[in-house]
Amino acid sequence: MQKEEIIEIINKAFNQKNRASMASFGIPIYNAVGMSNPQLRALAKKISSNHELALALWQVELYEAKILATLLDEPELLTVEQMHLWPKTFNSWALCDSTCFNLYRKNALAWPEVYYFAKQQEEFIRRTAFALIAGLAAANKGAEDAVFLAYLTLCYEYTEDPRIYVRKGVNWAIRQIGKRNILLNEAALVLSNKIMLKADKTSKWIAGDALRELKSEAVKNRLKEKIK
Repeated sequence: MQKEEIIEIINKAFNQKNRASMASFGIPIYNAVGMSNPQLRALAKKISSNHELALALWQVELYEAKILATLLDEPELLTVEQMHLWPKTFNSWALCDSTCFNLYRKNALAWPEVYYFAKQQEEFIRRTAFALIAGLAAANKGAEDAVFLAYLTLCYEYTEDPRIYVRKGVNWAIRQIGKRNILLNEAALVLSNKIMLKADKTSKWIAGDALRELKSEAVKNRLKEKIK
């Protein structure tokens, strides 16, 4: 299937109700038609993975084309250059998180690049670091605890960034790490209590929200099940 045919399919899926829903979740809709994620995933299955096609679709100023690109690209062909380039066009948490979960976290380059993204000033590029941490924590069951302990230290460094999508990303990363196992849960709780001692409201919100989930009975029971 060629790029032009795909764009035609996307445009024909225009759905104003879905666009309104997207807008209510803070996703810009000036370049979106409202095609749903299930529709996009179904379309991706019909096309099959294709790195060159994904690169071409990313160049299209259409939200759904970019999401489809993250689904079609071949993770093993990712380069550092591409990983740095795509986030420069992120204009929403949804595009950021989809790129991280559908594509970036599936390549080993993601692990060290977390630190690169965290250092960037742009809101959605910095969020990429913490969305990646959350994705890596959720997907890589056999990864060493030491990697995530280091990521917790990184989270601590950025708790004072008040921008909504950064602070939510940092909070998300801490919670996902703390749900991996008992050791990391304890480390995330210690870190959250340390963050709570900071004077700013952003840090206190991040820590308070993380503590609520990580100390919950649901999380405790889940972690106990993992060690049986």
